[in-house]
Amino acid sequence: MVGFFYSRWSLLLGGLSLVWLVIIALVHLTAVQHIYLLENSGIMHDAGCAYTSPLLKRPSAWPIASFIGDSPSEPKASTLTMTENGKSVGRAHALHATIRANGLGDYSHWGNLILFSASDCSDPRANGRNYQVVVQPTLSQWAHVSWLVAIIVVGVIGKQYLLQVPRFRRVISNMNKLWRSLFLPTHRFLQRPMLSLAALFMLMACTGSVLVWIWSAETSIGLAVAGMYQISDSMMYWLCSNSLLDTGNFGHPLTTGEWCQRRATYPTFLSGIALIAQRNIFATLLMQALIASTAIYLAVRRSENSVGVLGAFLCAALLFIYATVDLFPMTMTENAGLVFGCVGIALLLHASERRDIVWMAGGIAMFSIALNARAGAFFVLPFLVLWAGITAWLSRTNVWHWVCIASIAIGAGFMLQAVLVLAAGGSPTRSYGNFSYVLYGLSVGGKGWQQVLIDHPELSGSDAVVSKAIYGFAWKNLTAHPELFLDGLKKNLSLFATSGTYGFEKLGAWSEFFKACWWLAWIPMFINRRNSAYLLAALCSLGVVLSAPFLLGDGGSRIFAATVAVDALQVAIGFSWAGIVITQGIRLGFLSVPVLSATSPMQSPSGRFSMEAGFVVFLFSLLLIPHVPMRDPPDHRPMKANQCANDEYAVVTYIGSGGTLLLDFDADDHKTDFLKSQIRYAGFIEGISSSAWWRDEALSFRGKSLLLAYQQDRSDPYAPGPYLVFADQHLSQFDGRTVHLCIDKQEKQMVFGLPYRRLNSITVLD
Repeated sequence: MVGFFYSRWSLLLGGLSLVWLVIIALVHLTAVQHIYLLENSGIMHDAGCAYTSPLLKRPSAWPIASFIGDSPSEPKASTLTMTENGKSVGRAHALHATIRANGLGDYSHWGNLILFSASDCSDPRANGRNYQVVVQPTLSQWAHVSWLVAIIVVGVIGKQYLLQVPRFRRVISNMNKLWRSLFLPTHRFLQRPMLSLAALFMLMACTGSVLVWIWSAETSIGLAVAGMYQISDSMMYWLCSNSLLDTGNFGHPLTTGEWCQRRATYPTFLSGIALIAQRNIFATLLMQALIASTAIYLAVRRSENSVGVLGAFLCAALLFIYATVDLFPMTMTENAGLVFGCVGIALLLHASERRDIVWMAGGIAMFSIALNARAGAFFVLPFLVLWAGITAWLSRTNVWHWVCIASIAIGAGFMLQAVLVLAAGGSPTRSYGNFSYVLYGLSVGGKGWQQVLIDHPELSGSDAVVSKAIYGFAWKNLTAHPELFLDGLKKNLSLFATSGTYGFEKLGAWSEFFKACWWLAWIPMFINRRNSAYLLAALCSLGVVLSAPFLLGDGGSRIFAATVAVDALQVAIGFSWAGIVITQGIRLGFLSVPVLSATSPMQSPSGRFSMEAGFVVFLFSLLLIPHVPMRDPPDHRPMKANQCANDEYAVVTYIGSGGTLLLDFDADDHKTDFLKSQIRYAGFIEGISSSAWWRDEALSFRGKSLLLAYQQDRSDPYAPGPYLVFADQHLSQFDGRTVHLCIDKQEKQMVFGLPYRRLNSITVLD
């Protein structure tokens, strides 16, 4: 009788769950756009050009469907569009400060509130125009949760009845074995030579395809226009690397010299790549991206032993997405940070398997170099020393020996930084000046690194002098108002809770899932704390978490490039552990909790060749190349060229090589060739983010080309430059040619925050 009722109620619950799944599917498939007129009675003035109106309407299928607005975790979640008198005006998802300051019909659907402006900054309640919003309903968070619960109920109850069929039982048994083999830690896939090479080739192919897509899309990404023309900090590092190749230093102390000494590892690393790539920006970016993808592969290959096949592929996907957004199209320090950081985690995971002190020292040294190349979560370093000591204790080896070697390895990055600065003719005392700006911003309540320039415009002098003065100001603020410093830390902690140090908002709708995996990973890392690999992930993550309150608000997720492999590994651990628990099922009402062996670590296949060791040698070769005379000395004889007027600069340069950067704006109806640095002007304008600080300067530029040129005539006392030039003609027609430029010394225009001078004439020399 009990079995009868159990069967009847199970069928009823399963049937209701199935009906609910059908209802949710129908609501999702039949959702239609809703059009609402904003009533004057609900519109209120916010500030400047901005007005607010609540979105009081609900979709007909509420609460299954709702109107989702933007949020900190999903800044472009809203589907709402606005019209003024039936015409589309302004941009969606605009920054609130931009709407208040500029108007222009921009708007933002934030939460349940619409912040908008009239096209002419007038009062929308009195200008006689009507404002309509068009919004597409989407499934609510409650609907997503109930859908997941219904899926589980249908699956569990359906399985109970299907298990009565012998053939289905065999299928379920085979599927369980397959899923367990994919989730459980193993070294049977990526360690196989052919499969390993195939995975590396696929990752490299994806990397090259992404770069080609970015270049052909003609949109502005980060600090690079169309992924080809470097601007701001990205351009500065390009200038430093080319100056190192041309003159043996990072440039004049008052321009790029002192600035690049702060982080000498990356411009030296970039110089080595640029030299091999013949200083062509496309070849350099491609080679840099392939190096980064190889480093990602090495980290993923070793992580498979801890997170299984699916976890390893998830780790690869997370690192690849991160690199696509913040690394591949730009010459920024994040590239070196990720490369050395991924190699570091690969070496340390190998050390945790072998209990090998040499691999341990190498991994910590790589992490130290990564954090000096891209300053970030320095608290990771002492936790690595702690990990070395615990690993030695678990292995019953000499703890103090391991701790001393690990402590010495920490100095590798700092020593390399000093050596590279000295090799470029600089002073190591001018390193690490960036944190003074960050500390000052925290000391006044988390107002950002630029606040010191606002509060103390009198700051001037060398980088070392300015940094020392800023540290002094910050210390005075800390002693006078420590509560402001705590407020600054609190703001960063709030940001950490929202996006993490990985920057989960990059993942769009999947951000909450992967964030949940990151938090869930603390359970298996605690349970398996005697497993050296899990302990490594846990302690490194603690170092990152402790660093986040100091850095996240100023640098965002990019500042954690050196330790992003730790975040990716932790997400993969949480995902894989959840998969193991689910596939093992529920027994006697308790979840089975897997505990990995800590006494018999898995061993890698035998073989003397190590991809990690070979890759490390290659990386150090790139750092050495710029300081070794591998090329013929530059020709100092003057090149034959037309004379320029006294009020003009005379420059001989190579278009498309030799370190030059070109951006050629073509007509919208012309087919562009990105290899000649051509982009459509409309695509350029459309791709500029509303929050880009250089937006206004870019919109005001009406020339045909922008050029960063290097002087090849070494008889010029100002050689090699560089020269920033704008032209009223298309310079892409001279791609691959040596040309002579006459550049106006007086007429200039600000673009991307730098003064560009007019090109008066150009002559082909070859």
